[in-house]
Order: sequence, then structure tokens, then C-alpha cells
Amino acid sequence: MNFNDYNYNYGTVSMICALFLLLFSATAQNNQTHDSLINSYEKYSKLPREVVYVHLNKSTYIKGEAIGFSAYVLDKDTKTPSALTTNLYCTISDKNNTIIKQKLIRVEKGISNNVFHVDSLFNSGNYTFKAYTNWMRNFDEQNLFVETINVIDPETETFVKPKLLPNNLDAQFLPEGGHLVADIKSNIGIVIKNSDGFGVGNVEGEIVDKSDQFVTNFKTNALGIGRFVLMPLLHETYTVKIKHRNKDFEFSINNIKPNGVTLALSDLGKNVALSFKTNMQSLKNINQKTFKLAIHNGEVIKVTDVKFEDLENIKLISYADLSTGINIFTLFDNNNNPLLERLFFKFEGIKILKSGEGVVTKTYDSLRVKIPVQKLTTAHNFSVSVLPENTKAYQRHHTIISYTYLQPYVSGYIENAAYYFTDINRKKKYELDNLLITQGWSSYRWNTIFLNPPTNNYPFENGIGFKANINVKKSNQFLLFALKANKGDVFALGDNENMFLKSGLYPTENETINIGEIDTKGRMDEPNMYLQFVPSKIPNYTRRFALINNKTPALTEHTQIQPFTESVLNNTQQLDEVYIEAKREQLRTERLQKQTRGNVEIFDDRTRLHNRSLAQYLSKKGFVANDHQGILSISIRNPLTPNNSTPLVYLDGIQLVDFSFLAKFDMNTVDYIIINRGGLGEGLRGGAGVIKIYTDPNVIYTTQYGTNYKAFDVPLTFSKQKSFYAPKYSYYKSQFFKSYGVIGWTPNCSVDENGNLIFSVFDTNTPHLKLFIEGITQDGQFLVEEKTISLN
Repeated sequence: MNFNDYNYNYGTVSMICALFLLLFSATAQNNQTHDSLINSYEKYSKLPREVVYVHLNKSTYIKGEAIGFSAYVLDKDTKTPSALTTNLYCTISDKNNTIIKQKLIRVEKGISNNVFHVDSLFNSGNYTFKAYTNWMRNFDEQNLFVETINVIDPETETFVKPKLLPNNLDAQFLPEGGHLVADIKSNIGIVIKNSDGFGVGNVEGEIVDKSDQFVTNFKTNALGIGRFVLMPLLHETYTVKIKHRNKDFEFSINNIKPNGVTLALSDLGKNVALSFKTNMQSLKNINQKTFKLAIHNGEVIKVTDVKFEDLENIKLISYADLSTGINIFTLFDNNNNPLLERLFFKFEGIKILKSGEGVVTKTYDSLRVKIPVQKLTTAHNFSVSVLPENTKAYQRHHTIISYTYLQPYVSGYIENAAYYFTDINRKKKYELDNLLITQGWSSYRWNTIFLNPPTNNYPFENGIGFKANINVKKSNQFLLFALKANKGDVFALGDNENMFLKSGLYPTENETINIGEIDTKGRMDEPNMYLQFVPSKIPNYTRRFALINNKTPALTEHTQIQPFTESVLNNTQQLDEVYIEAKREQLRTERLQKQTRGNVEIFDDRTRLHNRSLAQYLSKKGFVANDHQGILSISIRNPLTPNNSTPLVYLDGIQLVDFSFLAKFDMNTVDYIIINRGGLGEGLRGGAGVIKIYTDPNVIYTTQYGTNYKAFDVPLTFSKQKSFYAPKYSYYKSQFFKSYGVIGWTPNCSVDENGNLIFSVFDTNTPHLKLFIEGITQDGQFLVEEKTISLN
């Protein structure tokens, strides 16, 4: 069958369909079975759903590298970033489903990013990356993210031979709607796969009857999918003959039913025609019965009657009555038993951004990439993986669009789903429709919808909470110290109260929950209590879904990768360890001095007492600082760069563009300040110097109440947001680097005020860069592109 076969008898269908124009209504009709179906569905879909997608920087990793990833948690119905989710669990498991890496990461406005390190726990082989929330465990649909990654250990695999597969084919022939009924012309979907489960492209075959007479033929597309039309006869035997790589294969088409109803869908451009057909023998039994046609997408359901007064009943449905993305058509009998199901995808309504031609500028040892997109008025996040032009390490099946709009609604895992949403045209739409014929029933199980709707067994989580159980109480007031991400709190209890609750906390690695009991004299003492935390461990997502591996790279060269060290990977983590472990200020100052550029001053009570304002402190350090009527100005007398006398100022790692906030800044909260007068490391922007202020909100508590509190270990904490570092390769001209190397990964790009996406990567003298860009805006516009940029 060729592409034009899809247009058969459009004119006839259109004339017939015009007589049966149907306008669907979302309101339930006055029919008891309709009400039962709609009520069951509404109960099933009542709980909100979210779906997770993770953009991985590639799919094949070399032991010693880092897995960079950006996670996107979206509302399943609106396809926009979730404003609710904060807790996302990420795990990596081996072929035995044993988890070897796991972490809890914090999601803000639907977006987060982090890093896993491919360390000594990994061997060569396939691993499964999962990302999910606790809430997702309530549902049967595949709302979590799950994908296979491949790891190669060059110490044990100095050379990997191309995998040799036996010439075995698995062929499936699936009638549209689910049933093949005698004497009814039907579309039959074809899926042909190899022994690894991947589609075999461009396979030609023919169908013959039991007399070996030719009936029809077909050819699969590049992904091993196709269709053909067959009118089966009840007592006929059909054989599919395929010749592939000089080997003959034969498959039987059977299970032809003598009675029943079939479903055929035709996309007419602005309408969809559903043709329900039966044969003469069946018509005698069903011409007085009423069937129901339901259309749903996981959120909204619409129901109408279908009656057979003739051998064919055609329903015409306007595109306006369909949802963007998947639409599921299901035919029920009068007892609400599902008989047929067909999936259809509506592309119209997906908001896709397009970028222009990128420009690369070389600066010292780095490359600055600028890609024009468009000016965006809403918050957004884009992640960019930069690899060599001919990389073999990025063989992923999905993008954020395919995983959001397609994968959660089907039962099987879609091979190369990204293909259908790249350069969308009529051919791609037709091929996706062929795919949906072969998928059969959707991921929504009607037995579950009617009998076992989801319940809130696994609660929605926002941060970490605890219950404080007091054994012996000396007073009624307790002080909870601040965390890096949470303010402190005071709990005032009644005389008969022996517990209190706290939720929404975001402790990171090595942080403790510090609580003091305030006595009647205003001094702090250690409380006699114990804490119960929720959640206290990472829940295991036990429900399994179909999954296929990424295509294995064909060749691996032994190349030594410079090992990652703790100091290179995360300077911030080293600082945190200093905070916890160093007990002497001199040692702490020395270690901080080694970790940064500039002079470090750690504040104590005396320093705070002699510097009542930030302007006063900076003036002593040689800056021109004035605080007048709530306006703070900071400048330097002899800047290194002309026309720039204002230093860069950072507060807790965030650059400030407006100093008004600092006019009334409380110096009692200062932990330490770093002053880099030369601006080393900041480029031209740092010509007037750099001031970095780090605060500790708990200082004010210990100053007032003392330091006698109790520290509680937290069993489950949030992973710190790690920085990604591309490995250093011994030779950037090698075939190994060209095939599997990493140039850069930027998980949190944004578009500037001129509509340009700008990021920088290390210059490896690679003439062409392959970019994999993905992301979304808060109003649901997707950017998904694969593009090559030349350095020339």
C-alpha cells in the first residue's frame, strides 16, 4: 500500500457523512446506561493527574561521566508546568530491577535539574531511569517517566563488536478497532520487529488465500509499521508471505469472527468519519439494539447513541469537538461492555516554538552560542545538550512533546516517538495513525474505570514534614531553626499539648532539623522529644510498563576519561561540609579562602556589632557606599574597566540588579562576606569588583537565646542541585569522542529580552556542534529541536 491509498473514496464518504452530521454534547443524556457510563468515568478521572518527562543529555554513557538531566512535571490535562509538585523521585535500576542510584529532587514551577554520576556502581549494560511522584502511584496509566540508558565500561570493554542479530521476525497483524469480522472490509495494521524488539523498515509482503492466490500486498515504513485492507471470508485461510534478507517467512491471519461489528476511521481534514459496519448475519441480532459511542481523552467524556438500521452507520465528528492530542473512541453495547476501540491523534492545537539559525562566537577557551527564538512573556525553561555532529550517543525515543501528548495514553512503549512530532506533515500524521491502529486498546482500562477507580492511597507531597512528640516538657515554647530553603518558626503550645506538626520543609544533604526549647527566662535548652518524618524514604514504583532499549552503539574505543573529583564536581558541597565539620574559625577561613577568589571575612558577634549597616561595612573596605533615604548606592573609585564603577553584588549566590533591598539589610544575619576587588573570574562585568554576601538566618536566634539546641538527623533529604561538568578527553579528534563524547549540557537556559537563547560551552575545536534542545513555557509552548551549528 502506498501513501495515496489513504485517500480512497473520500468523496463518497463525505456525501454519506453529511447526512449523519453529529454535534457532540458533554452533558449526560437522559439515559440510564449513559448516566452509568458517564458517572463511572467522571469518578475515575476526578483525581488530577500529572506526567513527568526527563530530558537526558544523552542515552549512552561511558563509566566516569555524569548523567545530566532536566525534569519537567506537567499537568496532564492542560499540558503546562505543574504549580503544585515539589517532590520528585529519580532512580536508576539495573537489569534485575535493583535500584543502584536514587535521589529526591525539588521541583519548582514544574521544573528541576540535577546530575547522577556513572561511578563504580555501574557496569556495562542497560539501566532504567525512572522519575515519578508519590501521587502518581495511585494511577494505572503511565504518567511517570521511564527510559533505558546504556553504560559502557571502557576498562572491561576495550572494543565492542557490532551486535549481530539473528534474522528472525516477529509480525503482528491487528485489525482496526480490534476485531476481524467475516464479509466486512477492514484495515489491518502491521508491526514487524526484529529479535531486539525494534521495527524492521521497508519490509514487503503479500497476502494469499488457501489456494495460494494473491489477495493484496503491503510495505512497512522505516519503523516497521504499515497497513493493508482485507475483506475476510469466514472459512478462508490467509497467509502473509515475507522475504527478508534471503529468508522466507510465513504468518497466518486467523480469528475471523462470523458475527460482530467493525470500526474504521477516516481523517477528512476538518472532520473525522467513524464507519461502523456489520454483516447480514449480525444485523438480524442487533438492529433493535442501541450501542453507545464514547469519546474521551482521560479528562472529558462525551457519549452518543449508535443504532444499526443498515449494514453501515457513519458518524461525522467535527475537529472542533475533538481534544488536542489523543482522542479515544470506544463502542459499548447496551450493558456497557466495551466492544471496539480506536485511538486518533489531533495535531492541531499543539503550540510549538521554532528557532532561527544559531551563531557561535569564540571567547578564549569557550564558545558562546546564540539562537534566536522569540520574545517570551511568560516564565520558561529550556535544556540543551551539545554533542559532536556525528554522535551515536543520543538515540532516545521520546521528546517532551511525544512523552506528554502520546506515551501516557497508549499501552505499549513507542519506538522513536519523536519522529512523529518532528517536521510534522501529512505523511507523519498518516504514519502516526497507522501506529495507533496497531496499539489497539488505550492505557485506560474500562474494567478499572467501572470497578476500581483510583483512590488517594498515596498522598500528594510538598516537601518534608514531621511530627514532634514531646516526652517531657519544661516550657510551652519551641524554636525551629531556619533551613537554607525555609524560615525558622516558633511553636507555642497549650499546657496539655505534647506535640506539634510542621510541613513544607526542604532540607538538603547534611542539613539537620534543629529545635530548641525556650524556658521562662528566655534561654534555650535541648528539648526532650523525638521526631517522626514524612516522607522518610524514597517509595518504590512497583508497577511495570512496557519498555524498549535505546539502540546500542556499534563501536566503542578505549579512551581514558579524567575521573571526577568531589572538589571539581561541587564546590558548594565542599563549602557545606566546611559549615558542618569545621569548628575553628581560622580553619574555616582558610578552607573558604581556597574555594573562592577574593578575601573572606567570617562574621562573629563583634563584627556584627561594629558594622550596623552594609554601607558602613563596605565603606571600611574601600568602596563608596551611601545609604540615603532608603536608597543604597555602591561604587568604586578606580574601576579596571571604563564606564563601569558599580561592583557586582551577590546575595546567597544570586546576583542583585537592584540594591534597594540592601538599604535596610540586617547585618545580624550575615555569616560571611567575600570581596574580590579585581573581579577575577567575572570577565568585563567584574571590573568594578565583586561582593558576595552569605547569610545565616539562625544567627539571630543563637544570639538571642543561646546555642543549646538539639539537632535531629533527617532520614530523607533533597539532593542539592549539582553542576554538570563535561569530562576531559585525552584527544578531541578521536573517533571515540566524535561518536560518544560530550561537549556541554545546560539544563536551565532561558530566552533573553531580545528573544535569543544564549549559552556557553567549552571549545573542543569541533567544527560542527549537534544541539538537542527541549523545554516549555509556563503557558504550554514547546521548544523541541535538533540542529547542527557550524563554527565557521
